[in-house]
Amino acid sequence: MRPLNLAFFVGEFPKISETFIVNQIVGMIDRGHEVTVYGEPASTTALLHPIVRQYQNRWKIRSRPAIPESRAIRSLGAVGLAVCHGWRNPGLLARSLRFRKYGRCSASLKLLYSAMPFLGNPARHDVVSCHFADYGLLAIALRRMGAIKGKITTTFHGTDISFYLEKAGPAAYLPLFQRGDLFLPVSEYWRGKLMSLGCPKEKVAVHHMGVDRALFPFRDRGADQRHPVRLVSVGRLVEKKGLCYSIKAAAQLAKTHPRIHYEIVGDGPLRGELSAL
Repeated sequence: MRPLNLAFFVGEFPKISETFIVNQIVGMIDRGHEVTVYGEPASTTALLHPIVRQYQNRWKIRSRPAIPESRAIRSLGAVGLAVCHGWRNPGLLARSLRFRKYGRCSASLKLLYSAMPFLGNPARHDVVSCHFADYGLLAIALRRMGAIKGKITTTFHGTDISFYLEKAGPAAYLPLFQRGDLFLPVSEYWRGKLMSLGCPKEKVAVHHMGVDRALFPFRDRGADQRHPVRLVSVGRLVEKKGLCYSIKAAAQLAKTHPRIHYEIVGDGPLRGELSAL
């Protein structure tokens, strides 16, 4: 098979908590494909996975301007972008503001900010891979307005098919289902949820975010009574990881199994609270 010209539509890149995206990109590069990443610049480069430093010269990054949370600041920024860069492709810039045609994506000005990397020439890719459904919506809008070309796949990870829909409503992805080419939920459960929302069955395939098991070779340690039984959790110290429950469970287990040794690797806003627990 000939090498493919691939694009990845993501949020902040590289983001230390989204190793699954970096691993997928690295996998494509190792298979000989050309990769371009469209995303917002990382908020910090102080913490980067070693694989990012190893591969950062082997992918192209085309950054879009960060989109301010404040509507007023976002609007002022949009005016500045239009004045400074709109002359390069006034037609594309004008199409990004067709609120009735492109809906929330345009009305929020996200489409205008995201059009900036494409004001020179449209980007032609064999496949545009979008991680999280809001970037799938963005990609189909950019393709409709002529900024990008290529098949569009959208990977659903969890928050985009749960919390996001609580705000946007169950019909939020209907335009995506209609115009997207392939949808990749990370579990059978999310596959069922997608189809219940109106996604065509023939466009859905479960695609797990796998782990390279070669990095974790199995070694039979036996049951040596002289050594502790070591448990470890690795993740961000945020509520949805449920680490308060694992701490309580380990404490309860240690009452009858004193050799239990539990470590937590990570950082986050709940570090002080979890340390106290």
